[in-house]
Amino acid sequence: MKKMLGSLVLSLSMFTTCPLPRRDYDAESLSYMMAFFPVAGLYVSTVGAATYYLSGLLAISSILRAALVLVAVCVATGGIHLDGFSDASDAFFSRRDANKMLEIMHDVHIGAFAAISLVLLLLLQFAALQSIIATSDLRIIIAVFILPILSRSLSGLYSLNLPSARSNGMHHDYRQNSSGTVRGILIVFLLISAAGLIVSAHYSGLISLILCLLTSCLFARFSLKRFKGATGDLAGFLLVTLETIALLSLALSHNLPAWF
Repeated sequence: MKKMLGSLVLSLSMFTTCPLPRRDYDAESLSYMMAFFPVAGLYVSTVGAATYYLSGLLAISSILRAALVLVAVCVATGGIHLDGFSDASDAFFSRRDANKMLEIMHDVHIGAFAAISLVLLLLLQFAALQSIIATSDLRIIIAVFILPILSRSLSGLYSLNLPSARSNGMHHDYRQNSSGTVRGILIVFLLISAAGLIVSAHYSGLISLILCLLTSCLFARFSLKRFKGATGDLAGFLLVTLETIALLSLALSHNLPAWF
C-alpha cells in the first residue's frame, strides 16, 4: 500500500502541477508509477472542466472560454507532454538517422521545427475546442474531458509494451521496474474511458476511439521500426497527438445523431 501511494504521488508530481510534495523517483516508487498515469489525466480533466464551468458563469464568448480551458490544461500538466512533442518534432523533421534523432530528442534546446509544430498543434487544439464549446452540446463536451484519461491510458500502454530505445533515462528505468499488474490497471482505465467516450459522444466518440487506437498501433509500429523501442519524448508525442486527433474528430463529427 505504501509503495502504491508513493507511486501515485510520484505520478501526480511528475506529470502534473498538482500541489503535492515533490518526490524523486526510485525503483520502489517507479514500480506502479505508470498505473496512475490516467489518474494524472483525471486531475487534468478536473482542472479543465472546472475552468469550463466557471468561465460559463461569466457569459463570455466561446473563443475566450476555449482559450481559458486550453491554458488551464497546459498549466495543469506543466507542459511536460508538449515538451516531449516539441523534442520529437525536432527529431522527426530533421530527417536524420535514428541515432541522431535520439540525440536531438535528448537536447534541451528547442529548434525551429519544434516551435512551428507546437504553434500548429495548439492552433488546431484551440480551433477544435472552440468549435465544440460553441455547439453547447453537453455530450461532446463531456467527451472532451474524458480524453486526458484515454490518451494517458494508451500512452502508458505504449510505454510499457515497447522496449526502451535508450539504455538509460526515465523510460528505461520505469520500464525495468514496472510490474505486470501495471499493464492490467492501464487496460482497465482504457476500457472505462473508452466506454465513457462512447456513451457520452455516441458515434462521434466511437469514431474518435477508433482513430486513437489506430494511431497508437501505427505509432508503436513506427517506433519499433525506426528506433527499436520507445522513449519518454515519443510517449509524450503520442499522447498529445492522440488528444489532438480526438478533439478534431469530435469537432468534425458532433452533428452525427445520438443513439438515444
